[in-house]
Amino acid sequence: MLKQFHHRLDKDTEPVEVLTFNRSKGSFGPKQNTPKFIKGPIPFVWMAKANTLPGKAGPVGLGLWFLVGVKGNRIFKLTGEIESLAGCERKAVANALVQLEQAGLISVTRHSGSRPTITILDFSGHSSHEHPADC
Repeated sequence: MLKQFHHRLDKDTEPVEVLTFNRSKGSFGPKQNTPKFIKGPIPFVWMAKANTLPGKAGPVGLGLWFLVGVKGNRIFKLTGEIESLAGCERKAVANALVQLEQAGLISVTRHSGSRPTITILDFSGHSSHEHPADC
């Protein structure tokens, strides 16, 4: 497990360097900037459906899947990070959540005065009369 330590000259200054504690080595070292990636698998039919929805539903859906990988769970409280992940404003995120919810891709539990809790739902994309190869 890695812990971060911000070295400060005094309490009124910004961090001089961000150090991370590496338990296996038992020492602090410079924080390594690792590139972000999306942990899969992401069901193709889920993303295909999200990409057909209006607005920013596709990018927001992809951002939600990134957060699933970070949190390690399909149920999580949404943070402001989704706006930078999806590359859109808060209002566009809210509209996209409505679109994804109406499409049956997510459920949203809204709390007055705080960020919503998101549940990523299983989505087969097939109705009983539809053939899987039909698009």
